[in-house]
Amino acid sequence: MRIIIIISTALVISGCTSSGVMPNGGGSYTVSTSNEMSPAYAKKQAINEESEYCSKKGLAIQPIGHSEGQNEDAFGDNLATFNYNFRCADSENIGSSQNLRRDNNPSARYGMYKELADLAKLRDEGVLTDSEFEIQKKRILSSY
Repeated sequence: MRIIIIISTALVISGCTSSGVMPNGGGSYTVSTSNEMSPAYAKKQAINEESEYCSKKGLAIQPIGHSEGQNEDAFGDNLATFNYNFRCADSENIGSSQNLRRDNNPSARYGMYKELADLAKLRDEGVLTDSEFEIQKKRILSSY
């Protein structure tokens, strides 16, 4: 019995923490998560929460943007963080310029700038050629 309590406590301590769904105004929301084990767990938790939130309303998910990072907690442990910005909308209206304009949304602009900065970093590190960079840059710009 004692071992079960120790394992359960360890799982809770190292588990994923979340802000829950937080309204940003203008119909957009953010979920912020962190996890000691893996960035993938933090991302999965955020996506699960936003999916559940929209589906409870009978709506589809409209991703706006995201950011990933690492923070250090009070104990010196590295925490993977994931912030996911989204809207809930009728599935037929996703991408509709009249309903879900992302260009006026600061979170969307931040997501675009973050993606472009990450892309530029890959080019500067030699991972991408200049032509690959330009192709991906056009893809990012057209998605916002």
